Amino acid sequence: MLARTQTSPTTIGESPNWTNLPNASLRWTVPSGQTALFGVFFSAVCAINNRSRQDVVGIRVLENGVEMEPADGSQHFCSIPATY
Repeated sequence: MLARTQTSPTTIGESPNWTNLPNASLRWTVPSGQTALFGVFFSAVCAINNRSRQDVVGIRVLENGVEMEPADGSQHFCSIPATY
C-alpha cells in the first residue's frame, strides 16, 4: 500500500481550469505484461472564501495525464462558503 498525507493548509486561487494539488502525486510502476488494480481515496476539509454560489471545488484522479475510469462524475467536493 502506498499513501500520501498532508496536514498543512493549502490555498489555491480561483481558476476556470483544473489546478494540481501540491504534493498529491504518487508514482507506481507496473511491470510490462502485468496489470494492477488501484483503489484511490481522497479526503479533506475545504472551504470557498467568496460568496459566489457558482464556485465549486471538484477533484479528479489522473493516470499518465488521463482521468482514471470510472471517473467521479464531476461531483463537487465542496461548494458555497463554509460557515463556522
